[in-house]
Amino acid sequence: MRFVADGKIVFRVDEERRLPPMDAKSVLAYSPDAILISDYDKGSLSEETIAAIIDECRRRKIPVVSDAKRRPQVYAGSVLKCNADYESRFLGRGAKFAFGAVVTRGPEAPTVNGELVYAAPSRTPCRNHVGAGDCFAAHLTLALAHGFSLVEAAAIAHSAGRVYVQHEHNRAPWPHEVRRDFDQVGGKVIAQPNVLRLANPMAKIVWTNGVFRIGAHAGHAWLLNWARQQGDVLVIGVNDDASAARVRPGDFVLPLEERCHILASMECVDWVVPFSEDRPDAAIAAVRPNVLVKGQDYEAADVHGAHWVHDVRIAPQSPFPRHATELVASIHGVRRSVTSG
Repeated sequence: MRFVADGKIVFRVDEERRLPPMDAKSVLAYSPDAILISDYDKGSLSEETIAAIIDECRRRKIPVVSDAKRRPQVYAGSVLKCNADYESRFLGRGAKFAFGAVVTRGPEAPTVNGELVYAAPSRTPCRNHVGAGDCFAAHLTLALAHGFSLVEAAAIAHSAGRVYVQHEHNRAPWPHEVRRDFDQVGGKVIAQPNVLRLANPMAKIVWTNGVFRIGAHAGHAWLLNWARQQGDVLVIGVNDDASAARVRPGDFVLPLEERCHILASMECVDWVVPFSEDRPDAAIAAVRPNVLVKGQDYEAADVHGAHWVHDVRIAPQSPFPRHATELVASIHGVRRSVTSG
């Protein structure tokens, strides 16, 4: 039972069942890819059992992480995950551990054996920190199971924790959310748009799409910022190179990677979805947006994919009326002048 005030948990009451004592054989019977030891010193795992699990994991070359609650000697042979209080109490600031000591420091970047993992992005709003350490430990272990180095795994785990604390009710982060936090531009480009609705079941998702031949000009920037104000999440559909060539034959079009990067660099854009069809119907059906936004050169009845949404909105006239055609022509004109000069 959790008591919430202003969106944050201020008090909780847990009712727990005590598990029977475990042994190394039963724990390892499932042929795990990695093991996380996190028993909160409640008696389910004895120190002898922990030692046996770690020894067997070392023998089988299975990564094993210990979310430290007892003295560090109990976890010898594993990767030690702890917080700064545990580090100062048991290890000493910047101390090394045989198989690695990963120290979390709240919103700041973690350290591995006393060395800062990486320069963490700017701080994000914390809506609920309860369980953030468990989230970090789980993703650290998962990343090691996938073959990442300890430093890489700690960076991934920190991004997972950053995503976690931004959600109410301790919702687990989705992989695409962790990727975006880790790479705040490239991570916005997503190939499986169906996860956007799954990850945001209650959010008001806004969709707009286009070729965006030169990425985004001032008119696009104004439209996208207006579109973002119509809901909670803004998703941009972008024609890939083949479909752009079919839709706009003979026109100048930047490569898809460059167009996506320009759009993803905009703060108002949450996700960028490339699609290969001439019309975005399949992508819109996957995202299931609440609102579909288009510019002044459209009428609501003529918008592709409108039958998938209940709310189609035509943006007001932009204060920047120049189109990409004019801009490209101007660029070519400047190039001719420079060449002839």
